[in-house]
Order: sequence, then structure tokens, then C-alpha cells
Amino acid sequence: MTISKSVVLVLLSVSVLLGTGCAHMRKHHEQCEIKEKVHVAGEAKVSADQAIQTALQKVPGTVVEAELEEEKDHKVIWEVEIVTTDGKLMEVEIDANTGEVLEVEEEKAD
Repeated sequence: MTISKSVVLVLLSVSVLLGTGCAHMRKHHEQCEIKEKVHVAGEAKVSADQAIQTALQKVPGTVVEAELEEEKDHKVIWEVEIVTTDGKLMEVEIDANTGEVLEVEEEKAD
């Protein structure tokens, strides 16, 4: 079975176009992520340092991650992950406007 040159050229053209489109979509996605992070950071009144200190008062241990997020209800929260001295991974959610601890839960493997 032979493939004609025109079929090969069409397949190559589609492949190049899809690659270009994906690269453009990836760049657009990155730009959207940056805009979202800037927006969310502007909404927070509580700094990362303040959120971490509040979380550590609630759950002593070693902070391994602090992330600012906007919830579905548009509430901006800090999620602080802490490894406790007994080896548990805990997540402390803090309201990024008031500094109030909203939730403390243990992260478990699925």
C-alpha cells in the first residue's frame, strides 16, 4: 500500500498547524494564569508570612507549601501545608482577608 504525496503533505500540514495551535494555546493559558495570580494577590489582605504564622499556631510543624487560591464562591484563601512532628501532612485553610482559620484537615493519600 502506498500513500500519495498529497496525502502525506496534508498530514504534515495538519500536524504543523496543530502544533502551532497548541503552542499558542499554551502561551494563552500561561498568560491567563499570570493574570489570575495577580488578581488574587490583589484581593488578599493577609500576607503569606501572616498566614504561615497563623497556621503554625494551629498546627506546629514544618511548612512545606503555602498557596493563595480563589474558591468557587470567590473567597480568597491561603492553603498552608504543614508536616507535623509525627509525620502527618496537614492543610490549614486561612481566610486571606480576615486571617481566620477556616479549616484544618489531614491530607491523605488516595
